[in-house]
Amino acid sequence: MRVYSVLWLTVTIAFLANSAVVAAHRDEEAEVSKQFRGENADRRRLITEPALGDDVSEIGELVEGVMHTNAHVKNEMAKWCADVVRDWNELKRKGLKTRNMRHSSTSRDQLVALKTFYKDYMMAKSLAQKKMICDDRGFV
Repeated sequence: MRVYSVLWLTVTIAFLANSAVVAAHRDEEAEVSKQFRGENADRRRLITEPALGDDVSEIGELVEGVMHTNAHVKNEMAKWCADVVRDWNELKRKGLKTRNMRHSSTSRDQLVALKTFYKDYMMAKSLAQKKMICDDRGFV
């Protein structure tokens, strides 16, 4: 009988401890949720607050800086596209070198030929993608 009493007491204590942990976890979740709701309300208030639109003195300077950066990027993009077109034309002129791999003397020659072809193919694929970017932006 004592064993059952000790077992019942142990189960009861475990149940109460588990209930306390669950309640504490629920309280933590409620606190975090409350904080998020408060932060979201603050964000909404900042976005919709009309007084923020009054301070525009620095915005013009920021826009000028962005425009200057965009002009610099546009010049760099033109140079990059010129390099891409030059490499593309050179690759077209050279073509992908494929050897007749069946008649290669050794399997090592076949492997070297295959690696060279794959490297050239991947370079051509990369250049084609870059050339499409340049075409889309009107630099070619």
